[in-house]
Amino acid sequence: MALGVATAALVFSGSAALATTLQPGAEGTRAVHAGDGSAQSEDVGLPKQYRTVDILRLRQGEAPAIPWADGAVLQDGDARVQLGSAPDSFVELTGGYAVRSRLDESADTWRLDFVRRNGSVEELGRGPVSAPAASRDKERFVWTTSKTGPDGSHVVSLYSGLGDGSVDNPGTFSLVSDSDYTPMGYVNEDFGFLLNPEGGTGRVEAWQPTTDDGSTLFQELQVTAVSEEDANHAAWASFVRQYDGEGRPCTTTVAFTGLLEYEDQWSSCELYPISFSPDGRYAVAVDSRTDGLGPGELIIVDTATGRRRMVLDVEVTQQVAWEPNGRLLFDAWHGTKVALVRCTVAGACERATSVRTHDLGHDPRSPFTLPRQ
Repeated sequence: MALGVATAALVFSGSAALATTLQPGAEGTRAVHAGDGSAQSEDVGLPKQYRTVDILRLRQGEAPAIPWADGAVLQDGDARVQLGSAPDSFVELTGGYAVRSRLDESADTWRLDFVRRNGSVEELGRGPVSAPAASRDKERFVWTTSKTGPDGSHVVSLYSGLGDGSVDNPGTFSLVSDSDYTPMGYVNEDFGFLLNPEGGTGRVEAWQPTTDDGSTLFQELQVTAVSEEDANHAAWASFVRQYDGEGRPCTTTVAFTGLLEYEDQWSSCELYPISFSPDGRYAVAVDSRTDGLGPGELIIVDTATGRRRMVLDVEVTQQVAWEPNGRLLFDAWHGTKVALVRCTVAGACERATSVRTHDLGHDPRSPFTLPRQ
């Protein structure tokens, strides 16, 4: 299917403020739109299954098969690591975990640490430091810091480290932008990591830390989810390129097809993908009109077409992650009750933790933290 194609013409490296343009091509072609009922995807937008997830009625299953945090305790199988405070976010690495925690809520400052499996801690940064992102093999992770210079310019510096926590790229690459940037995920050797602009007028950036080369994806306003390339499937990503008349973000899911190229697959102003399954076959999306504490539905769709496979009614959820066997893990609420739940893409669900009481009015954050993937 020859859909919209984007190609990079030039890359830049180091701290240069130049940027490349990824130009759309294939004039006259377009992505399939979720909800169109097009010939390529007859039932896009029509849910085949619907499952209400009631944590009080689910049977109790095994503990999560991936690392997770319960308050300030990071749990990984039978191992327990006591953290200084509850993490805001973390990623798993071969030698431990990169953990971001809040330093001063009133000043909106953070601390990023490498936490070894034996509990020892090495500080990587503090202040305006982003959440980390890691490659699937857990051998590399990246993060950003930002500062405003004497001339008023806002500079974002990019850092990367290896799976043992050592820093191999100490911020030599920087961007001058009115946006902060959060790494979202690794694509492939060509693009490296995609970085999402936070506020301001920035565009999505791609950065390959091994070469210190970067590209600006000028047509992409946001990146909502990334699926890394492997031997069995191409890389995927979902971008926001525009907003509809009601201010809802319209997303386009793309497949990475070659050297600095990707092709549009499907678009929607209703579905907002937030995560891809490990095998790349499925995406989890939420309704683009969601606001407040979190979405009330998780919508599982085919990555390639946007066809809906399952809708999980979860009342409220704030985060999702995938276990290695392709089961979805998320926090689910029932009033003031919350538990981690796992579901298959076919809608078979069970609790992965016991149910506990947590007052969202007192603390709007979940007591559980799942890894960024």
